[in-house]
Order: sequence, then C-alpha cells, then structure tokens
Amino acid sequence: MSSIESKIKLKEMVITFILRDLINMTLSETTFTLGRNTKNALPKLKDIGDKSAHSRRFIAVRQDIDDVKPDLRCVVQELLILAGLK
Repeated sequence: MSSIESKIKLKEMVITFILRDLINMTLSETTFTLGRNTKNALPKLKDIGDKSAHSRRFIAVRQDIDDVKPDLRCVVQELLILAGLK
C-alpha cells in the first residue's frame, strides 16, 4: 500500500472525508508536485460544488459549469497522469 493510500485509509477511519479535506490533502502532499494551474483550480471547483450543495438559493446553471470547464479539465488530466492512469 502506498503512502497516499495509507493516509487516506487512516483518515477514513477517523472521520468521513469531505471535499475540503481531500483538496487540502492533495495540495499538501509531498510525494508528487501539482502544477500551478491545478493548485489554483481546486479551490474554484470546491467553491462551485459547495455553493451547489449547501446554498438554499444557489442553483448551478450551465454557464457556471462552462466557466470552470478549463479548470476541471486541468485538474482531472493532471491527477490521471499522476495516478498513472493516462
């Protein structure tokens, strides 16, 4: 089991993961280096997710998603490459 897998499994035993925890762990991980674009994009993606999930009066519309598509692509592609899946 890799170091990252161990950290995630340990964290799962202590508390349930929330997106904030996953992003903070990803940004602070030292076994890989994230690009500047990914580091900047993760909080933006979290923000729109939080608004959509927790705000009573905010409903994400197509334009909201279209605005973060480049950020989403950057994050997904970098994480897939780091994971050895692409």
